[in-house]
Amino acid sequence: MISSSLESVYKLSGKFVVNLSYGISIFMITLLFSLAMIISSIYYSKDLEIMLRLPIREEDMYLSKLIVSQSFGVLVSLAVTIPIGIFYIRQGLSSFYLVNVIISGFLIVISTVSVLQLVIVWIMKYINRFKSVKNILQILGFVLIMVFSFSAQFIFKQKFASIFMERIGDLSSNIFLKTLFANIFLFSKGLDSNLGIGQNVLYFLGQIILTVFLVFISVKLGSRPMVQGAISGSEGIGKKKRGEKFARTNISNLIAKKEISEIFKTPVYLMNIAIYGLMMIIFIVVPFIAGGERLEFSSVLNDLYKFLSMMSMGAKVLLSSFIYLTLTIFVSIQGQSAYSSLTREGKHIWLVKSLPISSKDQIRGRIKASFFISLFNVLPIIVVSIFLFREPFVIIGLLLGVGVGILYTNYLGLFIGSRFVKLDWDNPAQAIKRSNASFIMALILFAYIFSLIFVLPNIIENIGDSFEDFQIIGGIYLLIHIILIFILKFLARKSFEKKLVDLGN
Repeated sequence: MISSSLESVYKLSGKFVVNLSYGISIFMITLLFSLAMIISSIYYSKDLEIMLRLPIREEDMYLSKLIVSQSFGVLVSLAVTIPIGIFYIRQGLSSFYLVNVIISGFLIVISTVSVLQLVIVWIMKYINRFKSVKNILQILGFVLIMVFSFSAQFIFKQKFASIFMERIGDLSSNIFLKTLFANIFLFSKGLDSNLGIGQNVLYFLGQIILTVFLVFISVKLGSRPMVQGAISGSEGIGKKKRGEKFARTNISNLIAKKEISEIFKTPVYLMNIAIYGLMMIIFIVVPFIAGGERLEFSSVLNDLYKFLSMMSMGAKVLLSSFIYLTLTIFVSIQGQSAYSSLTREGKHIWLVKSLPISSKDQIRGRIKASFFISLFNVLPIIVVSIFLFREPFVIIGLLLGVGVGILYTNYLGLFIGSRFVKLDWDNPAQAIKRSNASFIMALILFAYIFSLIFVLPNIIENIGDSFEDFQIIGGIYLLIHIILIFILKFLARKSFEKKLVDLGN
C-alpha cells in the first residue's frame, strides 16, 4: 500500500519535489519537537549543574546535550525515510538509495538540532535568569507543536496536497532558500534517481560535509553561552526574596495550591497534563472543517436531536452520563496530576515525610489539585456540549458523568502513582513521561478503548437495542464506577501511607 501511494505521488509531482517535501517534513517536525526538548534538557535539568562541578570540558557538556536533543528527531526521520527507501528498492533501484535515505534523514536531524541549539543557548544566555520569560519560551515550543500537528490535518487533505506540492516546486528554484536550507536541498538531490548514482553520491557526500561543519560551529560557538546561561539561571534563583508568610488556612487547600502552582509554573508539566480536553475537541472538529464537511456535521446533529426527543428523561440522563463518563476517563486518565504527584516531589520527598501533615490531608490536597486539573482538561468538552445540547436532562447526565469520571480517574491515578514512584529524575519531563505510573495509566486507557470497540457491541447485541436497554447499561456502568471510587479511595490512602513508610527505610 505504501509503495502504490508513493508511486502515484511521484508521478503527480516528480521525484525531486516529493523528496524535497519529505526533507521539509523531517526538518519541521525536528525543529518543532526539539525546541521544548532542548530547553528542558539544558535549563530544567540538574545534571548540567552537576557536570559544572566536575572537570568536564564545556564542549563535551554541550555535545552531550546535543546528542540527547537529537534522539527524538532520529526516530522521526526513521518513520519518514524507511518507507521511501523500501519504495526505491521495490522500484528496482540499488540498496544505495535505502542506505542513503536513512543516513540523509539523520543528517537533516543533526544539522537542524545543531543550529537550533546554538540559537537557543545564545538567547537563554540573556533571559535564563528571568524564569517567567524562560517558561514562556518553552510554552511557545509546545504551542508550535500543537499548531503544526493540527495544521497538518489541513495540509494533507487531498484537495490541499496538490497545492502544497506545487508551492514546494516553486520554492525549490529560489536560490536564497536553496542556500539557507542547503541540507534539505542536498537530501532531495541525493535521492533523485534521474540524476544517476554518481551525482547522488556527490550530493550525499556534500550533505555529510555540511552537517559536520554545522556541528563543529555549533559546539565551538555554543559551549560557553550554554554554561553562562545555566549559571545565570542559578544566580537568578538565589536572588529570590525569602521569608514569605503563610496564611492560616486549610492544610489540604495549601497542598492543592502548591500542586496547581507547580504545574502552571512548569511548562513541561502543564503541556503534558493540561491539554487533553482541548486536543480531543480539535481532533474531532478539525477533520470536519478540513474536509469541508460542515453540512454533514449539521445533519448528524439534527439526527441526534431527533434521537434525543424520542427518549425518556431517565434515559437521557443515564445515556449522556455513560457517554460523558467515558469521554472524561479518556481525557482525565492522563490529563490529571494525581498519578505523578509523589513522583514530582523527586528528591524533596523527605519534606512530605517530615512535615507534621496527616496522610488524609496530603491525599485530600492532591486530589483537590488533580480534580482542578482534570476539570480544566474537560472544560472544553463541557462548554462545547452545553452549546450544542441545550437539553436540561442531557446536561444533568453530562455533569454527573464528568464528576464521577474525574473522581474515579483521580483516585485511580493516586493509587497507581503511590505504588510506582520514580524519584530519581533529572528534569521535569522525565517525572511525567518516564514513570511506570504513566505507562500503566496508558495501558488502562487502551483497555477502555478496547472494551468500547469490542466488548460493548457484544453486550448491546445480547441485551437488546431499545432505550430501556441503553438505560440499564448506562445505569450499571455509572454505578460500577461510583463503587470503584470508594474502593480506590481506600486503596489509595493505604498505598500512600505504605509508600511514605517504605521511602523512609
